[in-house]
Amino acid sequence: MKKIRMILMAGVCAMGAFYSASAAAAPNEEQLYGPADMSSDTPYANGSYSSGNPGNARRSPNNTQSMAERISWDTQDPLWLGGQWDILSKTYANYGNDVLRIGEALSVGLNERLTIFGNIQYQADFNGPADGFSGPEIGGIYRFSERGVLSDLYAGIKLGGQVRVPSFATDIYYVGARVGKQWSWVTLAADLQTSWIFDETRGMATIDLTPTAYFRLPWDWSAGVSLDLRKSTNPIFDEQILGGQLAKRYGRTMYVGLVSYAIENPEWRFGLQLNILF
Repeated sequence: MKKIRMILMAGVCAMGAFYSASAAAAPNEEQLYGPADMSSDTPYANGSYSSGNPGNARRSPNNTQSMAERISWDTQDPLWLGGQWDILSKTYANYGNDVLRIGEALSVGLNERLTIFGNIQYQADFNGPADGFSGPEIGGIYRFSERGVLSDLYAGIKLGGQVRVPSFATDIYYVGARVGKQWSWVTLAADLQTSWIFDETRGMATIDLTPTAYFRLPWDWSAGVSLDLRKSTNPIFDEQILGGQLAKRYGRTMYVGLVSYAIENPEWRFGLQLNILF
């Protein structure tokens, strides 16, 4: 009996030694994904999120990609701003009110705070004379605040104007600011823009206030809603525009569906967009 007890005790000790060695060899949750209290809401220099070591952010609940990378590559986020030499291409097409628009928008990050952008667009008016190119549009955006509540100032010019202003061939100058905050699951932002048309007979100015809520969904889906409140010195151009979007991201590429509805002058507009981040 004594021999049996000694054999059992030796077996238990051996098993304990085996499990202790296994536990020491296996990495724990903290080693793999960072400390449990490390928030995924830590912004990096350009205010999006660090895309470095995945251990610097919480593990994504739906894949092994870090939440930091998900947000830094989420180019539909209303507060997204690329880093130095990041190039973003947005190719789009939309249709509404018998007008088809096809365009290409490009932006290039000069550093972590300053980005320049451009856009050129062709439209076909199936019920009027406003066919041709609208653009080019050129401008820049500068990030003032990089942590917590983000804030940007931007300015640009649209050569050739756009539909729904007095003349398709009228230049539009604009300046705006946007503020907001990013969390791992949602971004809340607001954009305030003022635009001017300098013309002796058709000159006017508008102010647009656009709040936006943008949600990051499981499996790299996202959805957003917005409301553009427009006030013009020419009241016939006052408008409220409801907007919505649904996007799916694959790495640095996003496929986006867009819809908008103008309330004052009823118009639906539907569009598709392809975002590629280089």
